[in-house]
Amino acid sequence: MAILKAIIGHLYIEWIHAFGDGNGRTGRLLEVQILLFSGVSAPACQLLSNHYNQTRKTYLAQLRAASESGGNIIPFIGYALEGFLEGLREQLAYIRKLQMDVAWINFVHEVFGRENTKAAGRQKHLLLDLSEKQGPVDIADIDHLSPRLAKAYAGMNPRTLVRDVEVLEQRQFIVRDGKTIRANTALIAQFLPIRASCSAKPESKQSNSQTSISLPPPSVQSRDAETTTVS
Repeated sequence: MAILKAIIGHLYIEWIHAFGDGNGRTGRLLEVQILLFSGVSAPACQLLSNHYNQTRKTYLAQLRAASESGGNIIPFIGYALEGFLEGLREQLAYIRKLQMDVAWINFVHEVFGRENTKAAGRQKHLLLDLSEKQGPVDIADIDHLSPRLAKAYAGMNPRTLVRDVEVLEQRQFIVRDGKTIRANTALIAQFLPIRASCSAKPESKQSNSQTSISLPPPSVQSRDAETTTVS
């Protein structure tokens, strides 16, 4: 597998430690190149490097342990794969959030696009601007959410804003909690395709003996892992 080749290649570069400086960068560059040539997307190719930098102390400890183990690299591979998978989960969660945001915006435009009235225009902009906020917004601050809302409600009776909020609440586009409201973006979930859940695979009847992968230990000319740094 490409991911194993990348991790092992990086480990060998660190063991050889051929340069006075830049061994860490060289190892990470090798990982990226192996993954790229194997068809892995460019953003995912950076995940191993990010993991090493974010867990620097653990990274150095794993390098040292692999060097002193006589060639047992299973723990280092496990450490690297764990970080790679966690990075993939974070990327997928971010992509899904972007998809949800775009789907919500399109949904709002589609719904209010059929209603050619000034009130519908105000309510659409109110809902879109409200959905950009991470948390609830005080109703008294709604007309300050954006310049277009400030312009839309300028000079109007305060009751107009209250009515717009009530209409959006009745249509379940917003959720009210006391004096605060938030966009009910969960509405869009019912229009998205159902995500299949992966069921656990049955255990193999054959005995699963623990697989071990060993590499030749670093040569006596290699520097001790304690001197290895993420450069």
